[in-house]
Amino acid sequence: MFFLPPQEFWYLTVARLTVNFDDNRTGKGTGFFVYDEQNYFLVTARHVVDSRYGPRAATKQSKLVEMGISFQCAINPGTPKAKFGYERLTVTDPDLVYECNDVDVAVIKIRETALPIITDGNTRRPCSFPLNFLATEDDLSSRYAGEPVVFVGFPDNSPVNRYNGSEFHYPLLRQGVFAYPPIHGIDVENELGRNYGLIDSYAQSGFSGGPIISLQKGWADGSWHPKDEHRPPKVVGLICGHYRSAQDRADGGHAGLSFFARSTSILRTIEGLRE
Repeated sequence: MFFLPPQEFWYLTVARLTVNFDDNRTGKGTGFFVYDEQNYFLVTARHVVDSRYGPRAATKQSKLVEMGISFQCAINPGTPKAKFGYERLTVTDPDLVYECNDVDVAVIKIRETALPIITDGNTRRPCSFPLNFLATEDDLSSRYAGEPVVFVGFPDNSPVNRYNGSEFHYPLLRQGVFAYPPIHGIDVENELGRNYGLIDSYAQSGFSGGPIISLQKGWADGSWHPKDEHRPPKVVGLICGHYRSAQDRADGGHAGLSFFARSTSILRTIEGLRE
């Protein structure tokens, strides 16, 4: 098998999220943009924006009142212009939508008139995945255990560049492999449903909500594989957390596995918003 390396474009699709709740608690995580030619959709993990979600959050009743979204515009990182391509939005009382209680996915629709942001007469769009870049059930069925994936996000130790008194956070990219065929959903902690996949990689705090992309296999022209064996890259889901046994949780350890909400749940949530 021959898999092409990640594209720089994927690295720019993510947003650093900061959240504030009505009990003065704060949090952070990662989101990413999807675009359907009319609207942008910001996708993240539900537990990042909903303190009442998850098996350990039953006693929490705080409500999200503000979400900060920081992201790079479509300007190559490392260039002088990149210093000015970092944008921040603040959304008050964000209208987030969840597919159901069985999956850790949250989506907010942002009108095209609100984005792109216009600065100094130039239109600068946030980098985004086209809707058809999200893997369908058929796409997931063609991925197998052991095949490579990458994921992008803003962990606690993501690098910070300081410029003219401002801080610019940059995401990190990690790699791993499918630990289990993604077409088959797995159960997580018996309360979060069965529509999850599993990767062999460690996703530390802050990666939650970041996209997972399966790498392209071969070339479309058949130069490495017959054309019918070519497979394009796809977003297969978003990072949710650590997949640990009861013993791992009791010991505070980590098994080196992370679970993700599959792309089919993301697609269903976006389709509901489009309708």
